[in-house]
Amino acid sequence: DEGVGGTYFITAHDGARLAVFKPSDEEPCAAGNPRGYTGSDGQKGDITPGTGYLREVAACRLDHGGWAGVPETIAMRLPARLLPSARTSEPVIGSLQRFLSAPGATLTASWDLAPGAFPPADVRRIGVLDLRFCNSDRHGGNLLLQRGPDGAKLFPIDHSYCFPANLADLEFEWLYWPQAKTPFTEEELTYIESLDADADARFLHQFLAESGAADATCEPRCAEVLRAATLALQAGA
Repeated sequence: DEGVGGTYFITAHDGARLAVFKPSDEEPCAAGNPRGYTGSDGQKGDITPGTGYLREVAACRLDHGGWAGVPETIAMRLPARLLPSARTSEPVIGSLQRFLSAPGATLTASWDLAPGAFPPADVRRIGVLDLRFCNSDRHGGNLLLQRGPDGAKLFPIDHSYCFPANLADLEFEWLYWPQAKTPFTEEELTYIESLDADADARFLHQFLAESGAADATCEPRCAEVLRAATLALQAGA
């Protein structure tokens, strides 16, 4: 409910949520946005409207080994008849992300909890992810705490405002949490050192370019921002 784009739950026959689908043409600033954000309202970082679904997929692909916990995400076309606000009869492309669920577990947005509930290691890992991706929308609704019999884990979701072309709109909710000030472990430092800034930038550039959806003048800048942010993280860690 807090989002500014179209979001649909894919459910099983018993009503259990399986995945979350976000159509590209219902993203903020896209022509089919169902919440009225069809102008420049909601645009950040010179990100081309309608490419948020690509960024969702890229965030999953670049969270190497699922290190920060980005849920599995793919690009998919769904029949328009499945979407109540679809403006076309043609299949609709968007991002499909696995819904976070576990037996006996609950999910709570971080802004509904005190920061003390969040595992320090999860906060540091998500911080690394957001610094690399220059996330422009890491507010408290995009961090979900899963609590169950096996303990608590913080998951990052909604990465449609990652990989911007500039740094004008960065937003890091975790920056104000005490866990963000705890030192990296040796394992975390090893992971940061292992990141290949050039390879990640090449992947992002090619991924956006091959989609045909992104602005050709924007793609190189987005990739270069990712590269520069990764190098800055490695230098500062």
